[in-house]
Amino acid sequence: MILSFVLEQGKDIPIPANPLFQPFHFQKQQQALIIESSAAMERNDSHARKQSASKRHAKFDFSQSTATHFTSESEIAAYINWINTQLASDTDLAEHLPIPLGKENALFEACNDGLLLCKLINNSVPTTIPEKVINKKPKSIIHRHENLQRALAGAVKIGVQVHNLSAEDLLQGTPHLCLGLIWQVIKIGLLQNVSPVGPESAHNSTQDMPSKADPSTQSLERALLKWVNGTLARLDAPVRIGNFGTDLSDSVALAFLIASFDDSDAKAREILAEADILKRAERTLEYAARFDCRHFASAGDIVGGNKNLNLAFVAVLHNLKVAREKNAAVRIELEGAKEDAEAKLLRVASSKDVELKRLKMQLQDMTEDAERLKEERDALETELNDYKVAAEGQEEYSAQADMLRTQLAGLEEELRASKKLNETVTSSFESLTHTVSEVYSAKEDLEKKLQSSRQNITNELPALQGQLNAANLKIMELEMENQMLRENLADLRYSNCL
Repeated sequence: MILSFVLEQGKDIPIPANPLFQPFHFQKQQQALIIESSAAMERNDSHARKQSASKRHAKFDFSQSTATHFTSESEIAAYINWINTQLASDTDLAEHLPIPLGKENALFEACNDGLLLCKLINNSVPTTIPEKVINKKPKSIIHRHENLQRALAGAVKIGVQVHNLSAEDLLQGTPHLCLGLIWQVIKIGLLQNVSPVGPESAHNSTQDMPSKADPSTQSLERALLKWVNGTLARLDAPVRIGNFGTDLSDSVALAFLIASFDDSDAKAREILAEADILKRAERTLEYAARFDCRHFASAGDIVGGNKNLNLAFVAVLHNLKVAREKNAAVRIELEGAKEDAEAKLLRVASSKDVELKRLKMQLQDMTEDAERLKEERDALETELNDYKVAAEGQEEYSAQADMLRTQLAGLEEELRASKKLNETVTSSFESLTHTVSEVYSAKEDLEKKLQSSRQNITNELPALQGQLNAANLKIMELEMENQMLRENLADLRYSNCL
């Protein structure tokens, strides 16, 4: 309705020849018309707004702790979407999420047991409320009050202003108080990655900054403004902003902020060529969806200058940019570490190559030594086998020698016995020979005596003949004995020769 009024009022407004580079005078005129028409409509329709206030609840100026009225359903929807997205994976909230859109009081009813608020605070600033003290199944009124008290204490801990806000207000689901608490918790979480600056660091005016805001939050908002203007300056954007309300309603700054994620600002300049600022805002949000950062603000919120939702949208862009820069820094650091590691690996590999060559040469030398030692071992084994064979033959020879020595000892013993026997036989033979000689000598004497006394012993002849026969017998016996001795002597001499 406001937009149609503005378009009707803006029919006679001259449009610059180049809408891409000179659209801003026309846009400012459109914005002024929007503000003027909004004021006129508010004056004309104040009675209707008062009648619909109970249905739409109250509007809370979320940057402050004072309650005003006229809140839009888009803010409630934006907070519901954010909560559903951020806490979707929390199994403790299975009975609370997703919060349905369009259902009256659904958000406030989901918050009245304190569990969702505790989880939302921990999502904004992790570990603010210990998980073990949260009642995960708050069935009784006591458990709900405990959760709500812990949620309020946690909110104060992270910097939320909770003046005149009690657990009973949250339990009853007082709309403007619940929304005020939810917005401040969400805002503090969104500004966690923003580096604070002093009051003098803000680039332009801070006309839409809440005067009663927490000093640290105000500093973070100024720092976010400074970041926006610094980014716009780096991109050579034609605008700078001093607030998150009307200064963003033409979508120029937002389009260039989103272009900081892209390779160039061509898409942003293409979007800015759109003269219809509502369509331009929608195209800007479509551009943001390409980088998964379309949150909080709708096209109507941007054109209408909703500073809370616009601030949240810009904070999302900032957090995404910070995350990307951190990832890029980590990537650069990892690449540097990778290059260092590759250089070290190359040096190690080079040293390893040198060491490997040295080890190969050493291995070759050791292999040659091993071959030489193997040959020496084979030669020694052959020699050892020969020695073993020789030793085995030597053992046979030794056994035979021992046997021969034994036999020789026996033969020597026999020889000694034979010598003794030979000596005995020789002595006997000599004695016998002497006896024979004596016998022959006696025979000769007898023959002589016989011849001499033949004549004398004719009468004694038979007696003498008997003696002669006896002597002959004796001689024959002696000759036989002598023959036997000769044979024995011959055998002994033969044995001695062997």
